[in-house]
Amino acid sequence: MIVSLGGIRIKRYIPILLLLLSAFVSACSQNVEDTEEYYGFIGGGKAMGYEFTITKEELGSFLWEIGYKGDLIVLEEDESNIDDLLSYANAIHDVEATYSTVFYSVIYFLLVAAIFLFLFVKNRKVLKSGGAIAIVLAGGISLYFALDTSIDLNRAMQEAKLYYLRLVE
Repeated sequence: MIVSLGGIRIKRYIPILLLLLSAFVSACSQNVEDTEEYYGFIGGGKAMGYEFTITKEELGSFLWEIGYKGDLIVLEEDESNIDDLLSYANAIHDVEATYSTVFYSVIYFLLVAAIFLFLFVKNRKVLKSGGAIAIVLAGGISLYFALDTSIDLNRAMQEAKLYYLRLVE
Protein backbone atom coordinates (compact mmCIF):
# COMPACT_ATOMS: atom_id res chain seq x y z
CA MET A 1 0.00 0.00 0.00
CA ILE A 2 1.52 3.27 -1.11
CA VAL A 3 0.15 6.44 0.38
CA SER A 4 0.49 9.54 -1.72
CA LEU A 5 -0.25 13.11 -0.88
CA GLY A 6 -0.58 15.43 -3.84
CA GLY A 7 1.43 13.11 -6.08
CA ILE A 8 4.28 12.67 -3.49
CA ARG A 9 4.87 9.19 -2.14
CA ILE A 10 4.97 9.56 1.64
CA LYS A 11 6.39 6.10 2.32
CA ARG A 12 9.67 7.12 0.70
CA TYR A 13 10.13 10.13 3.00
CA ILE A 14 9.18 8.54 6.35
CA PRO A 15 12.80 7.70 7.36
CA ILE A 16 13.89 11.26 6.57
CA LEU A 17 10.99 12.71 8.56
CA LEU A 18 11.80 10.46 11.54
CA LEU A 19 15.45 11.52 11.43
CA LEU A 20 14.51 15.21 11.34
CA LEU A 21 11.98 14.72 14.15
CA SER A 22 14.55 13.01 16.37
CA ALA A 23 17.06 15.82 15.72
CA PHE A 24 14.38 18.41 16.58
CA VAL A 25 13.41 16.62 19.81
CA SER A 26 17.02 16.28 20.94
CA ALA A 27 17.71 19.97 20.21
CA CYS A 28 14.65 21.04 22.20
CA SER A 29 15.50 18.89 25.20
CA GLN A 30 19.07 20.12 25.78
CA ASN A 31 19.51 21.70 29.18
CA VAL A 32 21.23 24.95 29.86
CA GLU A 33 24.02 24.20 32.30
CA ASP A 34 23.72 25.88 35.67
CA THR A 35 26.41 28.40 36.37
CA GLU A 36 25.65 28.49 40.07
CA GLU A 37 27.67 26.39 42.49
CA TYR A 38 25.79 23.48 44.07
CA TYR A 39 25.91 22.99 47.84
CA GLY A 40 24.40 20.17 49.79
CA PHE A 41 23.98 16.44 49.39
CA ILE A 42 26.32 14.89 46.81
CA GLY A 43 25.90 11.15 47.36
CA GLY A 44 25.92 8.30 49.79
CA GLY A 45 25.60 4.62 50.37
CA LYS A 46 24.55 2.11 53.00
CA ALA A 47 25.19 -1.61 53.24
CA MET A 48 25.25 -4.16 56.06
CA GLY A 49 25.71 -1.58 58.81
CA TYR A 50 28.31 0.57 57.04
CA GLU A 51 27.22 3.91 55.63
CA PHE A 52 28.50 7.19 54.24
CA THR A 53 27.09 10.51 53.10
CA ILE A 54 28.93 13.18 51.13
CA THR A 55 27.90 16.85 51.34
CA LYS A 56 29.47 19.95 49.87
CA GLU A 57 29.74 23.01 52.07
CA GLU A 58 29.48 26.62 50.90
CA LEU A 59 33.21 27.10 51.29
CA GLY A 60 33.81 24.35 48.74
CA SER A 61 34.95 21.67 51.15
CA PHE A 62 33.45 18.18 51.17
CA LEU A 63 32.20 16.63 54.40
CA TRP A 64 31.96 12.87 54.72
CA GLU A 65 29.69 11.39 57.35
CA ILE A 66 30.77 7.78 57.80
CA GLY A 67 29.41 5.23 60.19
CA TYR A 68 28.93 1.69 61.31
CA LYS A 69 25.72 0.50 62.98
CA GLY A 70 24.58 4.01 63.88
CA ASP A 71 27.91 5.34 65.20
CA LEU A 72 28.49 8.30 62.91
CA ILE A 73 31.58 10.46 62.54
CA VAL A 74 32.02 13.53 60.34
CA LEU A 75 35.29 14.00 58.45
CA GLU A 76 36.42 16.82 56.19
CA GLU A 77 37.99 15.63 52.97
CA ASP A 78 41.66 16.60 52.56
CA GLU A 79 44.78 15.27 50.88
CA SER A 80 45.62 12.92 53.74
CA ASN A 81 42.33 11.00 53.78
CA ILE A 82 40.84 11.25 50.29
CA ASP A 83 42.17 7.87 49.14
CA ASP A 84 40.80 6.09 52.21
CA LEU A 85 37.43 7.85 51.88
CA LEU A 86 37.08 6.86 48.24
CA SER A 87 38.17 3.30 48.99
CA TYR A 88 35.62 3.14 51.82
CA ALA A 89 32.87 4.34 49.48
CA ASN A 90 33.89 1.83 46.79
CA ALA A 91 33.91 -1.00 49.36
CA ILE A 92 30.37 -0.10 50.45
CA HIS A 93 29.18 -0.07 46.83
CA ASP A 94 30.84 -3.47 46.33
CA VAL A 95 29.03 -4.80 49.41
CA GLU A 96 25.70 -3.55 48.01
CA ALA A 97 26.28 -5.16 44.62
CA THR A 98 27.56 -8.52 45.84
CA TYR A 99 24.89 -8.82 48.54
CA SER A 100 22.14 -8.59 45.95
CA THR A 101 23.89 -11.20 43.78
CA VAL A 102 24.18 -13.60 46.71
CA PHE A 103 20.53 -13.00 47.60
CA TYR A 104 19.27 -13.73 44.08
CA SER A 105 21.52 -16.77 43.73
CA VAL A 106 20.10 -18.26 46.93
CA ILE A 107 16.54 -17.49 45.78
CA TYR A 108 17.29 -19.23 42.47
CA PHE A 109 18.66 -22.27 44.32
CA LEU A 110 15.53 -22.42 46.49
CA LEU A 111 13.39 -22.22 43.35
CA VAL A 112 15.31 -25.12 41.79
CA ALA A 113 14.92 -27.12 45.02
CA ALA A 114 11.16 -26.43 45.06
CA ILE A 115 10.86 -27.59 41.45
CA PHE A 116 12.82 -30.74 42.31
CA LEU A 117 10.52 -31.50 45.26
CA PHE A 118 7.43 -30.88 43.15
CA LEU A 119 8.68 -33.23 40.43
CA PHE A 120 9.78 -35.80 42.98
CA VAL A 121 6.33 -35.89 44.57
CA LYS A 122 4.15 -35.51 41.47
CA ASN A 123 6.05 -36.94 38.52
CA ARG A 124 9.09 -39.10 39.16
CA LYS A 125 9.15 -40.19 35.53
CA VAL A 126 10.47 -36.76 34.50
CA LEU A 127 13.35 -37.10 36.95
CA LYS A 128 14.26 -40.51 35.56
CA SER A 129 14.26 -39.36 31.94
CA GLY A 130 16.87 -36.63 32.27
CA GLY A 131 15.16 -34.03 34.40
CA ALA A 132 17.43 -34.89 37.31
CA ILE A 133 20.49 -33.91 35.29
CA ALA A 134 18.98 -30.52 34.45
CA ILE A 135 18.02 -29.91 38.06
CA VAL A 136 21.43 -30.93 39.37
CA LEU A 137 23.14 -28.64 36.83
CA ALA A 138 20.85 -25.70 37.64
CA GLY A 139 21.29 -26.25 41.38
CA GLY A 140 25.04 -26.59 41.03
CA ILE A 141 25.33 -23.41 39.00
CA SER A 142 23.23 -21.46 41.49
CA LEU A 143 25.28 -22.78 44.41
CA TYR A 144 28.51 -21.92 42.59
CA PHE A 145 27.37 -18.33 42.03
CA ALA A 146 26.15 -18.03 45.62
CA LEU A 147 29.44 -19.30 47.06
CA ASP A 148 31.61 -17.29 44.68
CA THR A 149 29.81 -14.03 45.37
CA SER A 150 29.69 -14.73 49.11
CA ILE A 151 33.49 -14.84 49.04
CA ASP A 152 33.45 -11.49 47.21
CA LEU A 153 30.97 -10.16 49.77
CA ASN A 154 33.29 -11.23 52.61
CA ARG A 155 36.22 -9.49 50.90
CA ALA A 156 34.22 -6.28 50.42
CA MET A 157 33.08 -6.36 54.05
CA GLN A 158 36.69 -6.75 55.20
CA GLU A 159 37.72 -3.81 53.00
CA ALA A 160 34.92 -1.64 54.39
CA LYS A 161 35.96 -2.55 57.92
CA LEU A 162 39.62 -1.81 57.17
CA TYR A 163 38.98 1.63 55.69
CA TYR A 164 36.42 2.49 58.37
CA LEU A 165 38.93 1.71 61.12
CA ARG A 166 41.66 3.67 59.30
CA LEU A 167 39.41 6.70 59.02
CA VAL A 168 38.11 6.57 62.59
CA GLU A 169 41.56 6.34 64.17
